[in-house]
Amino acid sequence: MRQHRQANKVMLKRDLHARKTEEENAMLRAKLHEMSSARPVSARPGSDRSVRLMVFIVGLGDLHARKTEEAERQLNEGI
Repeated sequence: MRQHRQANKVMLKRDLHARKTEEENAMLRAKLHEMSSARPVSARPGSDRSVRLMVFIVGLGDLHARKTEEAERQLNEGI
């Protein structure tokens, strides 16, 4: 019975993490869209805007990866 409760707890944590990740992904997509459509000027390769956008995208990816790793670590510690 205890193992069953523990398994349910793990499943609930994973569901919560999945929902949180979906919300974070939606936020990241919205931020990316906002950043990429902020100005109507074209972003030619090598232009300041193009470079800033790429730095922003890479930064968001790194942030998401760190959050995912931290959540995974917390989930594993809770088991």
